[in-house]
Amino acid sequence: MASSGIDVTEIGYRFMCDHSHRWRVAIHEAGHAIAALELGGETNGVILTAQSSGLALVDGLHGDCDAFMSAAGTAAEYLADQHTAPDEPITTPQQIAADDIPADSHRDFATACSFADLPTPRSSIPDDVRIARWAIAGRESDPDCWAGRVDFAKYVAEKIINANVDRIVAVASQLFIRGRLSGDEIQTIHTETKANV
Repeated sequence: MASSGIDVTEIGYRFMCDHSHRWRVAIHEAGHAIAALELGGETNGVILTAQSSGLALVDGLHGDCDAFMSAAGTAAEYLADQHTAPDEPITTPQQIAADDIPADSHRDFATACSFADLPTPRSSIPDDVRIARWAIAGRESDPDCWAGRVDFAKYVAEKIINANVDRIVAVASQLFIRGRLSGDEIQTIHTETKANV
């Protein structure tokens, strides 16, 4: 098969340097991170990658809660249009991969950061696929309920997002600038920023 000559890393890098795209991805990943904490899970870190995407490393969520967290990224994206991205220098995927990682960081976070500049495929399952699998699981013979379950996951995610706008924007702002946040850094922002009531 002939090479197309397209450098995926270069395209991703250009997208991540585009402020509006980077801001939307930062908001999306912050939505996952804060939703995970609100649902009783753990957030081990978030990063922006050279593939013009991001990755929220969450743990401890199963079933319904995992579906709600998975829907939270997309549910948060409207915030990118309502809030302005920080007007500060940004970290490139190459800097994210090269910078020292705090010694007490979760190993998955450390590993993901070290590969932030490579054109490797995402190791996580796409959000829509996770939600669809949840909606269908145990109800394979009742396809009429699948769409309703997906809508329910999105509804719960929107409630979580709307109750945590300031937290999500605070995490996204730091992620936008620095390109990565450890789980401890996210937990600190979550604790120090008031929920929207």
